[in-house]
Order: sequence, then C-alpha cells, then structure tokens
Amino acid sequence: MSAHAETGGQMQMIEPAGRRPSLVNRVERWVRGPRGSAATAVAPGVWTLPRDGTLRLRPGRDGMVLRSRGGTLLVTQSNDPKDYVLAGGEEVRLGRHGLVAVWALSDATLAAR
Repeated sequence: MSAHAETGGQMQMIEPAGRRPSLVNRVERWVRGPRGSAATAVAPGVWTLPRDGTLRLRPGRDGMVLRSRGGTLLVTQSNDPKDYVLAGGEEVRLGRHGLVAVWALSDATLAAR
C-alpha cells in the first residue's frame, strides 16, 4: 500500500520497496522518455497494440475521438488532469491541445477519428 508524506508543504507519493510504479507514473515516464512498444497500423486510423504497447498521437484542430475496438487501453493527454480507461467498444473525445499517450493494458485495437 502506498503512503503519502508531506515535505515542505507538498504531498509526495511513497512507493513500497519492490513495488511497480503506479500506472500514471509509468505513462508519464514513457511520454518523457524513449518510445514504448510499437503499435501496428492495420488500416488508416486503426492500430493494434500488444499488452504494454504504447502509441503517441497529436489531435487535429477539432480534437479526436479514440475508441477501443477490443482490449483495454489507458488514454492520457498532456494538460488534461483526467485519464481514461477504455474497454472494448468504449470511446473518449479529446481536445485539440496536448500530446495523447495510449497504453495497452491488454492486447488491444484502437481506432482514432
């Protein structure tokens, strides 16, 4: 179980030794670091991602809609405090500002429009 510690007026997350970093921390590190496992384009605007596969997208001027066609995906966008978990058949509309990171929590297929 994680604990919070207050240091200098700020809350800080403390992870127990040997525990994997939280989901959000892993995605944030991926966005700042090298590319993750490659997604495979299977049609225009459609990708397959292996479990733990990642994909970076930039929305167009009207934003974008992401839909899971199968599997489970974590979707996060810079400058958006919300993260979205999409199961098969679910979708989310994202704004036009900010890089989008998609992380497959299982083998998945993603469609973007």
